[in-house]
Amino acid sequence: MEQQKTKLDFSYYKRIDGYFQNHCQELISANKSVYDSVDSFREKFTHFEFSLSELTEDDKNKAWVHLYNKAKRVIKNNEDELNKKLALEKPLKKEKFKLNFIHVLFITIIIAFCVSFGIYNSRNSGQQDNAASQKQRTCINNGIEYYKSIGAYPRLTSENISASDKAKQLCSNSVNAFGVVN
Repeated sequence: MEQQKTKLDFSYYKRIDGYFQNHCQELISANKSVYDSVDSFREKFTHFEFSLSELTEDDKNKAWVHLYNKAKRVIKNNEDELNKKLALEKPLKKEKFKLNFIHVLFITIIIAFCVSFGIYNSRNSGQQDNAASQKQRTCINNGIEYYKSIGAYPRLTSENISASDKAKQLCSNSVNAFGVVN
C-alpha cells in the first residue's frame, strides 16, 4: 500500500496561521485549563478540525500542535508583558508609599509642634492669669480703699450696690480703674 503524501506544507501552515488570526481573541481568552494539554485544547476548539479534513491523522496532530503552541506562545508573551507592567508599577506604588510616609511624618511633626506650643502657652498663660488676677485683686483693694476714703463704704447709696461689688465691676473692665496698677 502506498503512503499518502502529506499535505501539511508551508502553505498549509499559512492557513493555520490565518485561522489563528481570525480566532485569536477566542483562543487567547480561553480558560487556562484548556492549555494543560493539546488534547484539552483540541476538545475546546473542535471547529478547527473541519479545516483539517484533507490531512492524514499524523498531519492533523502536527497541525493541532502548531496551533496549540502558537496560542500558548501568545498567551505567555501577554503574561510576560503583564508581569513587566506589574513590575514597573510596584516601585511606583512603593514610591507613593514613601511620599505618604513623608507626609505622615511631616504632619506628625507639625502636630507635635502645635501641642508643644500649646503646652508652653498654657504655662505662660497660667502665669499671665496669675499676674492678671493679682492686678485685679490689687485694683479691687484700691477701689475699696477709695470708697472708704470718700465715706461710701460698705454701700454706695447712689447706686444701691456694695462698694466691693462696684469695685469688682469696674476692675473687670480695667485694672487701672482706681489708678495705675503695676
